[in-house]
Amino acid sequence: MDFVELKKFINNQMRMQHIYQPVMIKVLFESDNNKASAREIAYSFLQKDESQIEYYMQITRAMPGKILTRHAFSVMYILVNFPSYYIF
Repeated sequence: MDFVELKKFINNQMRMQHIYQPVMIKVLFESDNNKASAREIAYSFLQKDESQIEYYMQITRAMPGKILTRHAFSVMYILVNFPSYYIF
């Protein structure tokens, strides 16, 4: 598919139901040799899908966050009274 065909597809045929098609096209354009694995594309979907981010925020608060907050973590999920280590 050349640029003209891609432009025609985007303008005339592509139907936006969600972010998937434009994000996938963008990932392919930005990748080396216009190639990307399914994992790379899926990761890009997750970065753009606010509903998934909100879903995992709820899980974080409800499960590990709730338990860890009772033990050694603050509400922002940082280690409290724990020395910092630097890896160079």
